[in-house]
Formats: sequence, C-alpha cells, structure tokens
Amino acid sequence: MRGRILINVIKNAIQSTSTCICTRHLSQQAKLIKYHFNALLPNGINLAESNNDFHALYPTLFNDLKDSYGSDYNEVFERFDFATRYNILNRNYRLCFPIINVYALLIPDGRDTTENRMLAHVLDWCMEFLASGCLLQDDMVDQSDTRWRKPCWYQIDSIGKTAMCDTKMMEMATYMLLKKYFSKFPYYKQILNIFTETYFLTALGQSQDINMSANYQERRKLRILTHHAFYSQYYYKTYFFTCRMSVYLGMYVTGRNYSEYHDVIDNLIERMADVQQVQNDAWDCFGSSKKYGKVGNDIRNGKATWLIATAQKLADTRQLRLLKENYGQGNLKSFEIVRKIYDELDILGHYKAYKTDEIAKLHRDIDQISADPLKQVMYQCIDIYDVRDQIVLDGDDPKVKTDLHTFT
Repeated sequence: MRGRILINVIKNAIQSTSTCICTRHLSQQAKLIKYHFNALLPNGINLAESNNDFHALYPTLFNDLKDSYGSDYNEVFERFDFATRYNILNRNYRLCFPIINVYALLIPDGRDTTENRMLAHVLDWCMEFLASGCLLQDDMVDQSDTRWRKPCWYQIDSIGKTAMCDTKMMEMATYMLLKKYFSKFPYYKQILNIFTETYFLTALGQSQDINMSANYQERRKLRILTHHAFYSQYYYKTYFFTCRMSVYLGMYVTGRNYSEYHDVIDNLIERMADVQQVQNDAWDCFGSSKKYGKVGNDIRNGKATWLIATAQKLADTRQLRLLKENYGQGNLKSFEIVRKIYDELDILGHYKAYKTDEIAKLHRDIDQISADPLKQVMYQCIDIYDVRDQIVLDGDDPKVKTDLHTFT
C-alpha cells in the first residue's frame, strides 16, 4: 500500500514539474540535433529520425528488464520507469555523444542493417543509464536544486535519499542490457570492460572533487584550488564519458578497430575533456539557468574550478583577499563579491579565448588523421562545444540569474 501511495506521489510530481518540458521537448531536441550534427550522415541515417528511434526503443528495453522478474516487483519497475522518464526521456539533450553518430560514419558498406542500428541504440541507452545514475548521485552530494530546468530527482517530495535506489537501478540496468544484447558477440568482454572502467574512474574523479572541496572548506586555503588540482579531478570525472566511450564502443559495434590510431584518439579526447570541463565551469558561473538547466553551485560549494584557479593568477592583492574571504562561503553576499571579481578580471573573456585556442589546436591535429571516417567522428565530437556555448552563453547577458532561495 505504501508503495502505491509513493508511486502516485511521484506521478503527480512528474506531471507538475515536467509538463512544460514535454511540450517543448521535440522542438528543442530537433534544434539541438540541427546545431550539433549534420542532418544526414553516411548510409542515409537521418539524425532526427534516429533520435526518435532511440526514444522508441525504451519500452522494449524496459520490458526486457521487467519481464525477467515476477509481478511482485511491478511497483519497483513502475518507479524505475518514472525515474527514467523524468531524468532521461524528459530532457533536452543526451549526456553522452550518440554512438549512432559514430556508427553512421564508421560502418563498412554492406554491414548497415536494422539489427546493427538497434545495437548502437542499445549501447546509447546503456551509456545514458550509467551517466544519469552518476548525475543523480552528483546532485545529491552537491545538494543541487535543479537539473534540466526542473527540480533534481531527489528534491521531489517523498523521493529524498531513496533516490540512491534509483541510481543503482539505472546503473545495473546498464549491465543487464549489455548481457542480454551483447553476450553472444566476441567483443562483449571488451565493451563490458569499457563500461566498468568508465564507471569506476568517474567515481574516482567524483570522489577527488568531493575531497578537494571538503579540504578547502576545512582549511580555507585558496592556494589549494590550483589548475593542477582542477585537472587532477576532472581527468577521470569527465574524460571517459566525453566521447571516449562512444568512439570505442562505436568501433566495436562496426568492426572498425583503427588500432593504429588509439593513442591519437586518447590524446584528442583527453584534450576535448579539458575543454568540456572548463566549459562546464563557465556555464555553472556565467550560464543562464534557463538554458543551462540548473542553478550553479561551484562558488557556493568552494569547488576547484578552472575559473577560481585562473582568477588567482590574475588577481591583485585586494581581489585575492576578497576571494579568500568569500569563495565557498555559501551566502548570497559572498557569491556576488566573487562574481564581481570574476567580472573585473574578465574571466568569461579568458575562458572564451582559451576555448577558441584549444579548439583550433584540436582541429589542426584532427586534420592529420588520414582515415577520413575516423577524422569525421573526431570533428563531430569537437563541434559540440561551440554549439553548446551558443545555446547556454552567447546572446544572453552573462550575469547569472541567481535564485535567492538557493542560498541558505
């Protein structure tokens, strides 16, 4: 009985918080696809239609998971369904670079089949389940209020800390689906290793992030938050989920190994991860909360970000003193002081210059790849960063629209 009451509470919460998201979902998704990727890839794969295929596959995958167990667990799977719809289906973009894009560019002539496309979508779902589970935990640890323009899952009434159960269900759904669809293939062990390694190393990076912030809050030594500290935490937290999984999984499902380029791929994607994490830091501080989908917490939580590390290098004695006194204090006045110093130092301008320079270097090195299909995959990975800045930063007043209730 209590389970049924909880399910009804979740239903009402989802309806009240995500109706406006759903009405805009298809048009915004199409807009992002138009910006992020070419409308038509090789083998006649239309990305807008492919995105619809991705969503249409969910009921099949859900039933694959549910039908393996008895009716005693119907309410458990009903809640899992609601959690998936709220956190994955009812948002504006994918967390991971779609494997179907890699598939379209790498699949050899004669091997593009309905089954192979479906397998690419299954891998996309597995990545989204794993990444979404990580983000749900991240929101709880950071005590975030919003994600994707709506309350974080754990913030919904009657969810709270029980959201941890939903993160575990998403994570384990990944491995159950991998077993069902890929255990018959010779590369099953390799893709399983990719998922396992990615999850462990992402958790390692997240733990480093938590420890770094806690260390700063305890010692109040701004010099802890250096560029070295920033890179040491982002490397595992961002690197493996940033295109790397998609590229390698796409190579396995298409049978295109490109082993001679593995070192080149790793180097390029590691540098892309640099750009992505710095971009995330910029969004957290300067992005419109409506477009970013959440209210940033990095200044309030005393995070080791590229922004605070750069500010320390540029600040004069007065600015450095104010940063030491106010960074990570968690109140609105301190937040505004830090933001004012960022504006004085033109941290946003420094970020844009950094990103432009790094992307130019990446384009130059991608040009050196002689295998054209792989080169196009790398280009698609990197094009995301310019597109997302257009959506989150450009064209808006970069001042943060701060919600006062987020400060306690």
